[in-house]
Amino acid sequence: MNIALHIAVDGPAASGKSVVCRILADRLHILYLDTGVMYRCAAYAALRNDVDPADANACGLLAETMHVALLPPVENDGRQETTLLDGKDITWDIRSEAVTAVVSAVAAHPRVRQAVNAFYRTFAEHKSVIMAGRDIAAVVLPEAQIKIFLTAALNVRAQRRALDMQAQNPSQSVSTEDIMMQLAKRDALDAPNIKIAPDALIIDSSELTIEQVVDQIAEAAHVIIR
Repeated sequence: MNIALHIAVDGPAASGKSVVCRILADRLHILYLDTGVMYRCAAYAALRNDVDPADANACGLLAETMHVALLPPVENDGRQETTLLDGKDITWDIRSEAVTAVVSAVAAHPRVRQAVNAFYRTFAEHKSVIMAGRDIAAVVLPEAQIKIFLTAALNVRAQRRALDMQAQNPSQSVSTEDIMMQLAKRDALDAPNIKIAPDALIIDSSELTIEQVVDQIAEAAHVIIR
């Protein structure tokens, strides 16, 4: 590939961005980055340092000064990447319920978003990459050759999230109704940060399989590559 291919995939929580992007990255042999990882790192850092997630300045300072490394998996434990914060492996720590509960509040601060966006812009320079998030196409990679907004109906997203949770832990009791309420709350918190680029291809995956979504984006990528 002679030029760096940038694919930006935005959308609400549980819309299928991560799984679509992972499959697509494997098919195109390029790097996939879930931008939510950096926001989770900032949220984890806030909790670790007893910083109020609502404190915009303190959270912003943490985001600007934390030292994060995103590496290939170093353990065969189901992780998609290894995340280090100040040299410590926090790959699974940032997926805890405590971090999930505050990450939207931390990510809402403009100073945090500026720090995270700057990190990812630098990371993507001269690399072919797929990034998933809330405002990648509009803010982080506005020059991306392919811009996708991936969405799905709330009930469909809740059903998919429930299936994922049961697959990860078959013994746990999962309520789709509870997940719907959680996603609706997350949607409300994320709404100010979700931006649809005017030239983005909007894909509603409510009645599509993962493979069908991947095929649509891959075809657009092959047009660019050719």
